[in-house]
Amino acid sequence: MDFTDINRQLRRQFDSKDPFMTRGCGLVKPRSNDSKKTPAWASNDAKVRQLVYSRFPEYQTKQRHRNSAARWIRIIHLYWRMGKTEGQTAAEMESSDLTPTKVNRYIGRIQTVAKCMFPEDYVTEESSPVDQPRLVTTRGTPPRSRGGRRPGAGRKKASQKSKTRRY
Repeated sequence: MDFTDINRQLRRQFDSKDPFMTRGCGLVKPRSNDSKKTPAWASNDAKVRQLVYSRFPEYQTKQRHRNSAARWIRIIHLYWRMGKTEGQTAAEMESSDLTPTKVNRYIGRIQTVAKCMFPEDYVTEESSPVDQPRLVTTRGTPPRSRGGRRPGAGRKKASQKSKTRRY
């Protein structure tokens, strides 16, 4: 069977304006997290254990702590060690209430705790150990000085005040 025969058979099943015939069946390359770097603590079992046990100290006595610690360990394993995306991690965990957005929030919480516990794993050549805050302006306005008001932003004179009545 050659390509023309297959095309004729498909034309019997699908219209020429059908999206399957015009754009294909939608097969795409799966996304991966090859671009992200795995922090050193995520590859070290002792540091992962220290991180999770410090966050959930009552894991031996409380079921809620035990469940949360297990979820963190599973996310660390799937996201950092196996290199899966947030969506793949959520699908792999087979929890009905776990969405990629929630996985992303868990990842943020885990990273926040890890940065406090293992700051040496987050120091790179480009950044210093203590990053200086940047001065960010909004809407193109120049940053205000620490002295208070902007120049020319004084109080209005009596002649400049609007003459509106308050009810």
